[in-house]
Amino acid sequence: MPSFFGKNYSDYSTEYAVLNAFVVAFCGLISSLVGAYVSDYFENKGYYMSKTLVCLFAGLAGIPTIALCCL
Repeated sequence: MPSFFGKNYSDYSTEYAVLNAFVVAFCGLISSLVGAYVSDYFENKGYYMSKTLVCLFAGLAGIPTIALCCL
């Protein structure tokens, strides 16, 4: 994706880099912490597939976001 944005929006490379770093650093951290909390919560209740299901749900939930960025 960086090559797509770099080719089509070459005047905004600095803004893209700053926003990408923000999203990866902060939103990725929050996503990881929430996913870990939810999966541990359900695993402690006896649902041993919770970590797998949380990862699958997060991956499927990301598909519309990637589609919005690229389309």
